[in-house]
Amino acid sequence: VYLTDIDSINLDDRCGMKFWYGRLEGGRGIVRKEDALADQLGLEIHEDLRTIAKMEDISPEAIQGALDGILEPLSAEDRQDQKKMELLYRRLGWIAAFALYIEPQLREDFEPVLKDGKALDTELIFAHEPLWVITKPDRILRSKQTREVIYQEYIPSTNTGRQWLHSHHYKVRLHAGIAA
Repeated sequence: VYLTDIDSINLDDRCGMKFWYGRLEGGRGIVRKEDALADQLGLEIHEDLRTIAKMEDISPEAIQGALDGILEPLSAEDRQDQKKMELLYRRLGWIAAFALYIEPQLREDFEPVLKDGKALDTELIFAHEPLWVITKPDRILRSKQTREVIYQEYIPSTNTGRQWLHSHHYKVRLHAGIAA
């Protein structure tokens, strides 16, 4: 059985050498220093949106408390790093905007799909012998009105044109996640 994760598949699909350097070189992979912060931001925003989904209270006060919790551990040195702070405040803006303007409507129209009393947003495995692909959906919801199941992946991007939109028909991440 070959076991891989969806991010490795996406990286290899974009560029085999980037996959090799990023995941395999030297036994652990290497990442360009310039890419490390942006890569970390991408991982954090997925976790942030999952955290919002799990919050019972999404009032402005509760959201401010969550944002303060992210800012609290920053050192004075961190606060002087302009690039880091710009990315952090962009992330905080996404969190606040999503929690205030998107999440309330989602909660009104949908409910989480549960398995054993827990939201089905943990790691899932798409077993396609001999390959197993680990996926972690951002959200699986059921319409309160139609009972239709909705699978969501949050994909931050600066390019939202027609080509980017249509590329999702061929993206492994979405199809493997839905199949899992």
